[in-house]
Amino acid sequence: MNHRGAASVRSVFVLACCSLAACGSGPVGTGSSGAAAIYAVVPSRISDADYRLKMTTCHVEMDVNPAIGARVSALRIGGTDVIKPYGCATGAYDGTAACNNSGSTFWTSPQNAWPSGSWPPVTSVDGAAYTPSISGAHLVLRGSENAALGASVDKDFSADDKTCSIALRYTIKASKPIAAAPWEITRVPRGGIAFFPEGERARLAAGPLSPYTTTTTTTTLSVIWVNDSTKAAPVPAGGAKLIADGAGGWLAYALHDVLFIKRFVDVPAASFAPKEGDIEIYPGSDYLELEVQGAYTQLNGGDSIPWTVQWRAVAIPSTVSVTAGSATLLAFAQQQAGM
Repeated sequence: MNHRGAASVRSVFVLACCSLAACGSGPVGTGSSGAAAIYAVVPSRISDADYRLKMTTCHVEMDVNPAIGARVSALRIGGTDVIKPYGCATGAYDGTAACNNSGSTFWTSPQNAWPSGSWPPVTSVDGAAYTPSISGAHLVLRGSENAALGASVDKDFSADDKTCSIALRYTIKASKPIAAAPWEITRVPRGGIAFFPEGERARLAAGPLSPYTTTTTTTTLSVIWVNDSTKAAPVPAGGAKLIADGAGGWLAYALHDVLFIKRFVDVPAASFAPKEGDIEIYPGSDYLELEVQGAYTQLNGGDSIPWTVQWRAVAIPSTVSVTAGSATLLAFAQQQAGM
């Protein structure tokens, strides 16, 4: 964002966390042979506003509100909130900070290419109503065009109860020549530990999270750890944040006994949007933003960029030490990332 005590779920670990063999890196919605899987989750409409993808075996459910930018308004495992739930007093997007800084959303990058030049986000992308439909096991949400930005965004969400994964597919559709990168922004409750494999060391700008950032090195990779367990990092003036080059295409967040992990196609540093990285972390007042970006691409009118992020939320076994630099936590995250 370059912009301004739950009950333990370890008791459901056996069901919520699939084994390494079951949680491979194959595409969501397909079996190991590539044939259509029988574990696809059919989305359901649960209210006038919300849709839900519910994985009964994994005890994970995700809610989406098309009326507020097709935002992921909740993600829960065993009743525990993984992301900061959306909670506008009116139940509708009004662009205020309190209303905006929750759930998981999507923007185009870089920020300085927005019509506003900085803030707020483009309403048609971030907060205006999308048109929802259910197509088989997919919740499809179509956004409206912003002529000044020169683009619209579509979203396609699906889940698989065998891999315990959710696939969030975003498509930027250009209506005129533009250059853009896809950008997913997920707000999670503060108090946890974010970590990811590091790419080019020179690309790391830890910003306001510098005092809480450490690096550990194994025989195969360096790992950046951001320890927010004390929630001590202040909200930075001017929207400064950690910007980094990740390696391996994953970003993890451990909070108490739950691991939330994002998987995405790793982006070479040469393909970052200007002044951006493929992993960014911003400390808000009561949330952290876990941000990932795709490749910066030049499009002509009529071109599109499809981009997919996979999510997994699982209970952390009691044998794993949930501390910054923990070898057992890193090994568990690598397993869940399909490494």
